[in-house]
Amino acid sequence: MKKITTFIATICLFICSIQGQVTLTNANFYEAEDSLVTARDGAPAIDLGTTGGPQNWDFTVLDASENNLVIVHPAADGAGGVNFPSADIVVDEFGEVYYEVTTTEMRQVGFYGDIMGFPIPANFNPAATFRKAPLNYLDTYSSTGGFTVSVDADQIPFLDSLSLPITPDSLRLVLAINEDIDVDAWGTVQLPGGSYECLRLHRTGSQATTIEAYAFGFWLDVTDLVIASIPIPGLGTFEIDRYEFLSNDAKESIAIANTDPALGLVTDVTFKASPGGTVPTFNAYVGRKTFSAYPNPAIGEVKIDVFGFDRGDYAIRIYDILGRVVMEEDFTINKDSTLLLDIGHLDKGTYLYSLQNSKEENLISKRLVVIRP
Repeated sequence: MKKITTFIATICLFICSIQGQVTLTNANFYEAEDSLVTARDGAPAIDLGTTGGPQNWDFTVLDASENNLVIVHPAADGAGGVNFPSADIVVDEFGEVYYEVTTTEMRQVGFYGDIMGFPIPANFNPAATFRKAPLNYLDTYSSTGGFTVSVDADQIPFLDSLSLPITPDSLRLVLAINEDIDVDAWGTVQLPGGSYECLRLHRTGSQATTIEAYAFGFWLDVTDLVIASIPIPGLGTFEIDRYEFLSNDAKESIAIANTDPALGLVTDVTFKASPGGTVPTFNAYVGRKTFSAYPNPAIGEVKIDVFGFDRGDYAIRIYDILGRVVMEEDFTINKDSTLLLDIGHLDKGTYLYSLQNSKEENLISKRLVVIRP
C-alpha cells in the first residue's frame, strides 16, 4: 500500500510540475511583412540550466549592440520564387530561403543564391521541418532535409584553383541535414529587451556539405581537396548541438545557443533584439531588388548586380572578418547596373560586401569569398 501511495504521489508531483508550461502554437510561424530583428553574441557568459521547469534563464548579459534585420516577403517577391511553386514566403539570409507554411509546420523547400559562384535554385528534397505546432514539453520529432545541385565544370571560373587530381566534367554540391529535436525544458527567458515564456528545444544531429566531381562515369567526393584550396564557409561535416528557445509572443527565436559538447561550453548565441542597435542593420531583404556578386568565390574580379533600387548615389563597401572597410566604390544608379570590381589586391579569405545609400545606411550585406590560384 505504501508503494502505491508513493507512486501516486510521484505522478501527482510530475503533473503539478508541468502545469503552467507553455504550449507553442503556430503563432510563431513567419508571415509576409514580418520584421525579424536579432543580435549575436560571440562570447556569451550564460547558463543554460537543466532540463524540466519552470526555469528562469537570465540572458540579460548578452551583447545586443549590433542588430540584424530581416524582412519576410511573399515567395513571389523573391528573385528565385518561380522555382519553388509550393513556397509561401521567402527570407534573405545570405541567399533566399523559401518556406512552405501550413497550420502545423513551416518547412524549408528551397534556396536561391550563390552556389559555386552562380545564383542557382536548389530544391530541398526532402523539405526540412523548420518549425512545428503544437509543441509541448517532452515532445520529440526529427527533421531531415537537403539538396543536390550540379554545375558543368566549364562554368566554374575557379576550377583550376582546386588542385584536383582529375579534370571533372562537372561538380555538384550536396547538402544533408539531420536533426533530432527534444523539447526538454520550459520557463522564462530574460533578454536585454524583455522577457518571454518559452519552450526549450534541444537540437542534435549533423550537417554535411560536400562537393563531388564527376569523372570517368563516377561521382567522387573531393570535399577535403576543395577545403585545402579555398576557404568556403560551411563546407564539411559538422555536429549540431544547439538549444533553441521559442515563444508564442515573437516570430524570432528568443535565443539560439550553439554549444561545444566536448568542452561543455556555449560558443555563440543569436537572440531576439529590439530595433535601434548602435550598428546599422544588415541583411534587410528588399523584395524584388537584387544585390548579388558573381563569381563567388572570386579570384581577381567580381561582378555585382544592383537591380531594382531607386535612382541615386550609392556605395559598395567590402569588410574583412574584423569589420574593417578594405574597399569602397561609389557609383550612381540611373537604371539597373552590373558593376565590375577589381579585387586583385585583397588577400584570400571571407569578406562581407554591403550596399550603402547616400545617408550611409547599410541596405543589404552578403558574403564574398576571395581565392588565389
